[in-house]
Amino acid sequence: MKSTNSLARDVHGCSISTAPRRRRFFAGSRRRRLGQCGTTLVESVVALGLLAAGAATTGNFLVQQIRRGSNNSNYTTAYALAAESLESMRAKRFADMDGSESTVRQGDVVFHVTTQVRDGHPTRNLKEITATVTWNDPSGSNSISVPVLYTEISGA
Repeated sequence: MKSTNSLARDVHGCSISTAPRRRRFFAGSRRRRLGQCGTTLVESVVALGLLAAGAATTGNFLVQQIRRGSNNSNYTTAYALAAESLESMRAKRFADMDGSESTVRQGDVVFHVTTQVRDGHPTRNLKEITATVTWNDPSGSNSISVPVLYTEISGA
């Protein structure tokens, strides 16, 4: 004689009750039975909490990387402006090299370019030319300086 089983199995082998459910008031906490599938509310909340903590950490990391990328872009622009200033100085005759100042706006950042010329330094017939670029961004005030030496070459 066959006994009627009120439990069926799903595709994962977990038990599924086919018997009508009775409502249990004040049932309290039930222990999980071996072979029973599913997650409890506590497990779901813990999993969501871990997911939220991971997402918050990743979000903070991405914000820092974007700020650093912007800062690196500003340094690259500053070095390009300094090189441009030194090249324009190089295009002049040795006797006509003198200091200059300019302001360049790139996006929302304003760069101040100052070129200083020191005659006879470190020896005569040499000029030390220093291009200094300063700017302000969200990380604060920044500056770079690029010194070069130029000499006068006289024809023989």
